Amino acid sequence: MKITKRYNRKLPSPLELSFYLFAVIAFCVINWILLKAVNPEQPAPKSFESMVVEAMLDELPPVTLPADKMLTIKQTSKLEPWMLNYGVFSLFDTEDEIVLEDWMINTSTWY
Repeated sequence: MKITKRYNRKLPSPLELSFYLFAVIAFCVINWILLKAVNPEQPAPKSFESMVVEAMLDELPPVTLPADKMLTIKQTSKLEPWMLNYGVFSLFDTEDEIVLEDWMINTSTWY
């Protein structure tokens, strides 16, 4: 019986490896050239969604509120004195230290 030895190489040959490296370098160079071609002063192109929204907004009629609604908006947006007083926002009745009780420490009573 003759035994045939098959040789399976796990690594690529030097020629294949150089071909892979050349392909990656060429891709990187082309990508770098294309990225440099973009002018940063020029605004980015608009997406399709933003163009559709702008077209829809152009077609909509302007929204007007009745005078009574405008008054309620102005009344709710004014600053009240309590909003400007910092002391109102301070903490009331705060404990100096946290006191641990028995039921907090004893884990056998926890369900």
